[in-house]
Amino acid sequence: MEMKVNQLLKTIREATGGKQRYIAEQCGIRQQSLQRYETGRASLSKDTLLKIAHFLNINPEYISDQTKNPFNSSGLIKMFFSEQFIDPVFLPTDMIVWVNSKLEFISLRTKIDIISRIKNVTPFQAPVYAVVIRDQDNNIFLLRRKSKTDFVIADGNLYDHMSYMLQARKEERKSMYFATQEIDKDLYEKIKDWSVERADVEPLFAKCKFIFYLNPTQQELGQLREQRDLQIEPLTELELVITKKLREKSISTDEVLKWIQLKK
Repeated sequence: MEMKVNQLLKTIREATGGKQRYIAEQCGIRQQSLQRYETGRASLSKDTLLKIAHFLNINPEYISDQTKNPFNSSGLIKMFFSEQFIDPVFLPTDMIVWVNSKLEFISLRTKIDIISRIKNVTPFQAPVYAVVIRDQDNNIFLLRRKSKTDFVIADGNLYDHMSYMLQARKEERKSMYFATQEIDKDLYEKIKDWSVERADVEPLFAKCKFIFYLNPTQQELGQLREQRDLQIEPLTELELVITKKLREKSISTDEVLKWIQLKK
């Protein structure tokens, strides 16, 4: 799926905390020109767009060809979740999903002694401090809320949101893999003060056991979250694919069990 250049530039600028005035000054244009471009009310020259892309670490090829991955970085791409009232909005995550066909998500939880000091949060809510993502081109993203002390409410929020996105975009094939990882205080502090680097989080992708996301029902989502919380062995990718196919074909449990018995 293509994303318009002005939409992408605006989303990345806001997600990385960039200010319109500062970026406009660095690129030799007026803030009003950048503001009008981001809202689709004006155009900018290709040279100016390439300057903005360079400043925001966007792949310059994306400016001319929106089928390209807009991200191309050997470092860690750090972003903030958008905020709406007191809750996070997954807009930067949506953008990453729009421009990628394969993604791996890791919800990063902190140890209980850290989160227990936060009012009205219990271990059963599975609070998540940050999310790290790797795309098919080996770009790695890290997202957290703007306030250092705020948590993403729970990792289930992200899974539910991704389920909605997949159902809304049935014409596109997306492969998504999810895992949850508890991080130590050292990594928590690095993420908190925004000094975290790619080398700090990249090893997590080899360490985690991922669950393949195959457009599960809400009931399945709840079951998968319970499995993660209780550290129960989750379904494998193949098992989820088989479950999905059985549901699509409306094959009853009795029929499956009968077939298994015949094969013994």
